[in-house]
Amino acid sequence: MPKLKEHEKLINLKVKKDFHYKLKLQALKENTTMQALITKVMGKYISGGEDELIIEPVNEDELTKEERDAIEEGRRDMKTGNYQEMEEAFKDLL
Repeated sequence: MPKLKEHEKLINLKVKKDFHYKLKLQALKENTTMQALITKVMGKYISGGEDELIIEPVNEDELTKEERDAIEEGRRDMKTGNYQEMEEAFKDLL
């Protein structure tokens, strides 16, 4: 795994297969990577004037079993290195 630069953070994102397919198609249409597309869209959302994004600590007691299991699976994957950088995963698409 490439070392992150000081100003970078890693996000492990799990999505449904049909969403992944649509995201990949859109990235290809725009001649970009899925990472760049997600970053562009989220950047616009976050800086979008009226709709302020408020991030609060998660109360794990309020999560569903499915949400807790998904979080734990992501934590295990990160701990064991069982993930792939988006750039690496999709470099062959373009």
